[in-house]
Amino acid sequence: MKDNQNKEKSPYIVDLKKRFKSPEKNIGVDSDINIKRKKISFKSLAVFISVCFILISFFYSLSYIDKFSFYPGKIYQSIVKITKLKDFIPLIKFYKKILANPNSQRYLILFQNNNEMRGTGGFLGSFAIVEFEDKKIKRLEIPGQGPYGFRNLFSQKTGKWLKPPAPFLMINNHWEMQDMNWWPDFASSAQKVAWFYQRATEEESDGVIAFDTVFIEELLKITGVLEIPEYNKTISAENFLWETQETVESKEARASGEPKKFIADLAPLLLNKISSFSKKDYINLLFLIDKMRKEKHFMIYFKDNDLEKEILKLGFGGEIKDTQKDYLMVVNTNINGGKTDGMIKQTINHQAEVLADGSVISQVEITREHQGDPENKFTRMTNNSYIRVYVPIDSKLLSVEGFDAPDKEKFLISEPICEEDDDLKRISGEIKMDESTNTSINNELNKTVFGNWMILKLGERNTLKLRYLLPFKLEKSYSLLIQKQAGVKDGRIISEIVLPESYDVAWQYPKNLTKKARTIEFYDDLSEDKYWGVVFK
Repeated sequence: MKDNQNKEKSPYIVDLKKRFKSPEKNIGVDSDINIKRKKISFKSLAVFISVCFILISFFYSLSYIDKFSFYPGKIYQSIVKITKLKDFIPLIKFYKKILANPNSQRYLILFQNNNEMRGTGGFLGSFAIVEFEDKKIKRLEIPGQGPYGFRNLFSQKTGKWLKPPAPFLMINNHWEMQDMNWWPDFASSAQKVAWFYQRATEEESDGVIAFDTVFIEELLKITGVLEIPEYNKTISAENFLWETQETVESKEARASGEPKKFIADLAPLLLNKISSFSKKDYINLLFLIDKMRKEKHFMIYFKDNDLEKEILKLGFGGEIKDTQKDYLMVVNTNINGGKTDGMIKQTINHQAEVLADGSVISQVEITREHQGDPENKFTRMTNNSYIRVYVPIDSKLLSVEGFDAPDKEKFLISEPICEEDDDLKRISGEIKMDESTNTSINNELNKTVFGNWMILKLGERNTLKLRYLLPFKLEKSYSLLIQKQAGVKDGRIISEIVLPESYDVAWQYPKNLTKKARTIEFYDDLSEDKYWGVVFK
């Protein structure tokens, strides 16, 4: 399509711009909005929730691709080539469901710090509550104490505490909201966070949205710098993480009783920037959200089953996937290990050795190196990581090397008042311990899970090795699905299958697999889920 063809602007883009220029008219923002932290413009209020769904309207307008002729030819071609726009049209259902539903709706928006890794991508340090009713945003609240402000409310309302997953006894003898994103399956953890919030406040949630520091840093590259005069700070993509951690962890912030207030004050400034985006900025935001979806830095859960099914289809669900063949996922949980995970370089080596009778023994080596800055008070701390390896269900552990568990004296004893959690028992089941290696073994989310500790001091490098027998034998094909843990910034996967004799390959994916005698090798970055497979003649 030529650049000079049909300069008329798409009416869908015009409508979209009007929506954000006059949100009080189009969305119906009430004048009596309850904002706890900072006065925010009507435009920002609309964009705050729309930032999670801004792509919905935009995808819808982009679906009329023939009306995009007013863009330069290269941009038009990039839009068509890079994004499969028709695949996102179902998102309009969310737009209609959320903004056109006359009933009251409430959503939790979680900010996860992926420099302190947890199951779904990072420590849950801050969150927001947003409510809609009859197309109107009725409430926006960003608690200054974050999830910590709800710990006592839960026990007061329920009259009990919950026993935490065993590794958390290193820091707490009961389970609290900030630690409930334990499972790497986002829906499971999101439901648990919403459950705790409901028990503490008696407020039901219709969905949960989560993003991490990578999403904010990438967004700041589009918005440009933010000036915060009251803190005498200029926030950019390059210094966002440091300035946020420095401010939130400061003595002044802790003494105020609202250490997360900085996040609440930063949010409206960022949202005001988004509300004034140009068409080019919106396209960049579109590409960014698509990238963050693939890399699991932005995830969504809906309580409504139909909406949740659509979210899973579109790849925003952050779910643990099922596969008929081999599977691998490495999940790191930082417990009392500081904000160090952004400085941990991790490489995963996987080998599946096929024996003469077709049995398959897998070996996984996880190499981690602490590359923190000795001058940085956040990244120079010792990294304590509880590592879980998810493999095909009913796999049998054969051997373990390299784990380094903390001293038993460092763990607390769960209080007598604490009760077993029903969801933890249902999802994680019975947890057994391999006495020779102190490795936990359980079946969870249709996978078998091996768990143990790795402790890395600044500058140290260590490798964990696990060998296990797969629950199936090699027949005419082999494939491996490697899922990336949400929030992980980078990593490498090297995987190979070693055959008992030379096999002729009839089909392979991807095409660049390396075949040497009895070995077939796959290697790639682990920025998103990866898959490789072969079919033998």
